[in-house]
Amino acid sequence: MGWNRVELKLQAKDFLKEYYWRSFLAVLIVTTISVFLEIAFNTENAEFLFVASMLSIGIRIFAINVLEVGLVNYFVRAEKGDVDVSNIFSVFKSNNYLNIVKTMVLRDVFLFLWTLLLIIPGIVKSYEYCFIPYILAENPDLEYKEIFEKTKKMTKGEKLEIFILNLSFFGWYFLGSLLFIIGVIFVVPYHRATEAKLYFALKDKTTFTH
Repeated sequence: MGWNRVELKLQAKDFLKEYYWRSFLAVLIVTTISVFLEIAFNTENAEFLFVASMLSIGIRIFAINVLEVGLVNYFVRAEKGDVDVSNIFSVFKSNNYLNIVKTMVLRDVFLFLWTLLLIIPGIVKSYEYCFIPYILAENPDLEYKEIFEKTKKMTKGEKLEIFILNLSFFGWYFLGSLLFIIGVIFVVPYHRATEAKLYFALKDKTTFTH
């Protein structure tokens, strides 16, 4: 089933006409918590550098990565009519929390290893893995192998179009950057809402297996 970039963005705009500020709040909460955690455990003091680095890695694994899935969870549930900002945090209370942690860590590790080969393979894989948080949000109990296989099938032959879709937001982000970082945040709900529309447009290309 094909998809149209312009149509997806129009659908996202229709959603945001009613729920923009709720979506902005969801983005703001996740961004604020993530930035605070990154700063709180960042130090250049050599005496505490190792400990701070370990804490920083732990925070990313057990909190920031999960918050990424939480934000996606908000947009996934919103697509189904459940537009509740608290859906960000429901992933932390999920019985599948550790599965979410494991799968997101594996995504980061695989991306890192692909990037070590050369930058281009890393970029290609980043697009192949782009729906991992979405699949986790909808199916947090799926094994990581199934999730990686599904995102691979969903993005097969679509990576260039997804890249062009992301590129189409460059102008908005540039305008937002003129208002400093807070201006960029105003654009994220539009981008995320469009990405969620794309996820649902492509998910029927394959089915989940258990």
